[in-house]
Parts: sequence; C-alpha cells; structure tokens
Amino acid sequence: MNPLTLRLALALALVAVMSMTTACGLNDFTDEIDTEFTIPKPKENIFGLEPYSKTKRFKLGSDPKDADKAEFTKARLSVLAPANADLSFIDALEVYVEQEGQQPVLLADAEGFAPGERARNLNVVYKGDIRGFVTDDRRVSLTWVVYPSTFAPEWPEDGIQIRTEATVLITVF
Repeated sequence: MNPLTLRLALALALVAVMSMTTACGLNDFTDEIDTEFTIPKPKENIFGLEPYSKTKRFKLGSDPKDADKAEFTKARLSVLAPANADLSFIDALEVYVEQEGQQPVLLADAEGFAPGERARNLNVVYKGDIRGFVTDDRRVSLTWVVYPSTFAPEWPEDGIQIRTEATVLITVF
C-alpha cells in the first residue's frame, strides 16, 4: 500500500473515531420548566407561621418515556416583586415531584436565605430517574412548600411573587 494512501486511511479512521466520541452528547436533550406564583402573607397558628404550598403541572417538550433516563439537574428560585423583597422572608423551601398513587419525593430544597438575597440555585436532592413521575401525556407535577421566616420583616400585604426554574436532562442511549 502506498504510504500516502496509508496516511489518508489513518487520518479518515481518526476523524471517524473522533466524530463518534463527540457525538455522544447528541442524545441528551434538556427541557426547561418555569413558573411564577405569589406566596401570600402567612397565617399564624399556635405553632407559629403556617407553611404555604403550591402544586403545578408542567408538560415536557420531549417524551422521557422513550428515553433511557430523565433527571432534574438544576433548580432556581428568585424574587420578582415587590422590588424591595428578598428571600429572607423564607426560612426554608422544599420542592417535591409527585405522581398520583405514589409518595411525593423531595426533589430540591434550600434554607438559610440571607437579607438582600434575591435569587438562589436550589440543592437538587433527588438525583434519580424521574420517568416514573411523568404521565402518559408528558406531564410532571411539582409542589413547592414554603416555610415562612418568623424573623422576617413585615410581610407585604400582597405577598411575595417568586419565579422558579428547573432543568430536566433527558438521555437517550
């Protein structure tokens, strides 16, 4: 075999191998879900301030049932209004993923919000596959449980408007 032909064949083989290794990430899809809601001024009971919970359903853009794995990789919380509010109104936050007939699973949490802190990435607790929580119509239910801070300044009468975001990584092998 001609040395030039051999070099060309080796170069093509190297390009083919490199293409296969860099294409591995092409089977990963991300789905971004986000929502906004208002945490009302908390009610008091004999134990202190009552937690507030909010459940919402989201439709995923990709169908994770056909995937090999689907997992939450990132979650974030931020204050939208009022302009002078921060996350110190919240003592702790828990986010659960739910499916009818199953126990809710703690997905993410955060606590210890500092005065002036208006946004924070949450600690993703559940690193497992969430496909079992996705309905046949590609919907997933999330519940936020907000524990108000008893040390916070006076709550705004109209509550605090927050935004939450999450990223779902869907992997197909």
